[in-house]
Amino acid sequence: LQQRFPWLGNNVLQAITTHQIDPACLYQLDKRYQERMTPHTGTIILLENPLFSLVALQRPLLLYFRIVGSFVKLSRDAATALQFSLDTAKYMKYLQELNNKYRWEAVARYHVAYQQARLAEMARGDYAGWGPVDQELEATILIGNEKAR
Repeated sequence: LQQRFPWLGNNVLQAITTHQIDPACLYQLDKRYQERMTPHTGTIILLENPLFSLVALQRPLLLYFRIVGSFVKLSRDAATALQFSLDTAKYMKYLQELNNKYRWEAVARYHVAYQQARLAEMARGDYAGWGPVDQELEATILIGNEKAR
């Protein structure tokens, strides 16, 4: 994976492939933050979280999905990697739908909680959780945070 994603340090790739990355810090995968990384280690200097919009989240989240998908393809099988790719594409579409309906702060909280649940599943070897909607999270985080019409 280091050859495929050379601008990311081994520690960042390891955090992703061991499912230890903090979902609230995905923005750190964006190449635009590369100049804020310490030389030769890939360690990112923590800054104020700029995930203030879906647009700001999309780029690092898509990169995250590419890295995990590559890892799954190398460590598992092609069918699991394909299903992961299809499910994460559905999830990206769903995030857009949520963003159209709810205030971004609630959508961001939903995403972080949703990804934390997926991280726990993936750590157990289950990569199939990205497709389904989490209705319990919707009810506890999104309801009451609708955008004004």
